[in-house]
Amino acid sequence: MNVAERVFQTLTGTWTLTRVIHPDLGTATGTARFTPMAPGRLHYREDVELHLPSGHVGPAFREYEYVLEDDLIRVLLANGTTMHLLTFEPETAPEPAAPVSSPEPTLPEPTPPVHATTSSRPVVYTAQDIHDCVADQYRGTYRLHDVEPRAARPTDPSTDPSPRTGPSPRTEPSTEPSTEPSTGPSTGPSTGPSTGPSTGPSTGPSTGPSTEPSTEPSTEPSTEPGPTNQPELLVDMKVDGPTKDYRIVTRYRRDPDDHGDHDVHP
Repeated sequence: MNVAERVFQTLTGTWTLTRVIHPDLGTATGTARFTPMAPGRLHYREDVELHLPSGHVGPAFREYEYVLEDDLIRVLLANGTTMHLLTFEPETAPEPAAPVSSPEPTLPEPTPPVHATTSSRPVVYTAQDIHDCVADQYRGTYRLHDVEPRAARPTDPSTDPSPRTGPSPRTEPSTEPSTEPSTGPSTGPSTGPSTGPSTGPSTGPSTGPSTEPSTEPSTEPSTEPGPTNQPELLVDMKVDGPTKDYRIVTRYRRDPDDHGDHDVHP
């Protein structure tokens, strides 16, 4: 399986999306679906709620077609025109750098998947292309994080049923009567737990089982959600032209309820 086939396989399914249109031209949130149409063809449909600075809030949608061509992925507009021709290349995510002030909006970094690779940094696949539309240019950068085959995706460590290897239970001082001979008779009532045979009635707390909450680590599986290991796609679209100058940054995250059960024929 080449890189384009792996990317194509990972795209298939349902994603949630958030979009920001710079500078301050609007936002959108919703769902995108990559649905198999035929071997090597995916229909893309997004349905979002659009928020504009004018105060308008309303539904919007967009459709594309993704076509696998050997080691390339062609993105087609609804009218069949090629939007971008993508050649994805693998890279290793760079180490985090110090923030640098820039007038340009920064493409947000996705959350690295849990144990997505054998290295400490996730695998990333990137592609770029330019679409000329009359006098305008659409410069697209696509960054896909975590494109391992889904069958090989590791589970969240918080749900690992393997035996615990954490710290051993603490050892509490014994409250049972000592079998060693006493160093002397008690001279009065005890004011605390007895450490030996008492010669008078105890007025301290019981030496039976403690009713205080335990501070030992629980061996029950946690019911809290663990870190995500879902793939993420970032699409950064820069639009330049005589009357256009804006940037659309869209972040996709796979729907956690989508388990990749799709009939894909790359």
